[in-house]
Amino acid sequence: MDKLYSVKVIKNATSDPRVIKFVASTEDVDRDGDSISVAGWNLDTYLTNPVVLWAHQYDQPSIAKSINVQKDIANKQLIIFARFPTIKEMCGDNEPSEWAKFVDTVYNLYVGGYLNAVSVGCSYDEASPNATGGFNVTKSTLMELSGCPVPANASALRVASNKGNIEKKSLDMVVKSMKIESKAAIPYKKYPLADADTEWDGPGVTKDADTDDLAIMCAWRADKKPEDLTKADFKLPHHLGKADGYKTVQKGVVAAVGALHGARTAIKIPDADLPDVETHLKKHYADFDMDWPADKAAWVAQCKSLGIKFKTVTKSGARLSADTSAHLDNIEACMKELDGHMANMKACHGKAIKCIQKLRNGEAPGNGDGNDQEEPGSGDSGDMASEDDKGIIGGVYPANPAFTDEGFINIDFSQ
Repeated sequence: MDKLYSVKVIKNATSDPRVIKFVASTEDVDRDGDSISVAGWNLDTYLTNPVVLWAHQYDQPSIAKSINVQKDIANKQLIIFARFPTIKEMCGDNEPSEWAKFVDTVYNLYVGGYLNAVSVGCSYDEASPNATGGFNVTKSTLMELSGCPVPANASALRVASNKGNIEKKSLDMVVKSMKIESKAAIPYKKYPLADADTEWDGPGVTKDADTDDLAIMCAWRADKKPEDLTKADFKLPHHLGKADGYKTVQKGVVAAVGALHGARTAIKIPDADLPDVETHLKKHYADFDMDWPADKAAWVAQCKSLGIKFKTVTKSGARLSADTSAHLDNIEACMKELDGHMANMKACHGKAIKCIQKLRNGEAPGNGDGNDQEEPGSGDSGDMASEDDKGIIGGVYPANPAFTDEGFINIDFSQ
């Protein structure tokens, strides 16, 4: 979970001019409706590697190092003193690198008041719902601190470049970072855990939720403006609703992982968002002391161990189950039998056509194979006029059959 705070830069906070004092967190209710207790901050993880990043970019070097972290209980503030390296410290006597120039630019923008925010990356370890719709967080873990361009203004930064010796290329890097579209992956935030035997019903849980609820309950949303989002823009729910304190459901987390990797109807999520979505769900796995499934077999084993029921869907090109194969064999046999009946019907149809042609010519139709020599009424099975037929057409075929207006032979078979 990333939390944004405006900062008051205190120049010359120490004898080292490269040190800036930041108020990293307060107990004020933030824009998410949360209030984080200063006394409840766990700093152990952060102090093992107390770096300051730029805009939570974990794949980039740090821009500063925290040299002192304090819990100011009286003033309800988490204070961090961060030292920004000089270009010489980063590059020595070598030609300054673009990153070194960028770091120096960020430092000067903070000192000049053109950057005014930092953001803490943290997890909630103990929290309860409050009256604002957010949480009162009594225990939390600090993961990292980032310099942040929000709510800085790009135009103001341009003014800064005109007033000082800030290199344009370095400033462009700062401005560019402000224009990066927000990722649609919803950041992890630790909520109270539901009981291990809590069943999961995704459609039922999200039925009465609004978009604000879903922004907490899900792991991904469409990359749209908040006012343009609809319920259909949210995917991978795994939390209960607001009335239940947005508790995280273990079976819901496992189901979300399965859905993410195609366990049911494909979830369309951009490839660029997948790593962050997985990071979100991995942290929930850690909440429940579960191992991240290495493959589908491991995921299925987790489902079985938790009593999660799921249907196996046979997709095109997939291996068929024994029951499905048996059904297909039966269908194939029926089709072959039908083909045989169709062949017989075609043969009978051909014979009927020949019989009609002979009747029209006043001939004995025989069996329709063109090789009939018997006189009509002989009683052979190939003759249409046997002794039994005499009651129908008198045992002989008329030389000139009568035709109806429609062109068919008018023979009465009702007797």
